Amino acid sequence: MPTFLKCDLCDKFCLALGDNDQNRRHKASCISAQVQEIDKVFSRKKTCAICLEVVLEKNPPAERRFGILPKCKHTFCVSCIKTWRSTTEYPETLRKGCPICRVHSSFFFPCKVWAEDEREKKRQYAIYRSIIKKIDCKRYNQGAGACPFGERCHFRHGRAAEVTIYI
Repeated sequence: MPTFLKCDLCDKFCLALGDNDQNRRHKASCISAQVQEIDKVFSRKKTCAICLEVVLEKNPPAERRFGILPKCKHTFCVSCIKTWRSTTEYPETLRKGCPICRVHSSFFFPCKVWAEDEREKKRQYAIYRSIIKKIDCKRYNQGAGACPFGERCHFRHGRAAEVTIYI
């Protein structure tokens, strides 16, 4: 019968004596769970700098996402940063920046947790890109294989399969 040791990360007796691979995997999952919990706790009270609402308390629940600008540390909800980007009152060069500090950022991405430091933003952006790269670019497919954003486009560039309908 195997002997179990107490994990110092989760306080459970789940480390198998002598099974270093299993113990390493378990500790990695404990660390990952703790990082996710810290992300959630850190994100709970963040308010949007535009509407001044707590982002994770907005209604409807679909609005509870952060709009993260890669080069800025200000907090925004997705709906507010979309509105800022689509306004015609200001020149495009101004709209492409943060509404608070004016740091230029050519794009923003939605995220369920707030990321402030550069490394965490890159990690969250990589997760976002891995999801969005599976979706076909509408502009590419409608524009005969050309997208105005080129390599900067977040979506997949590839011809959609032609659908033939037989009547």
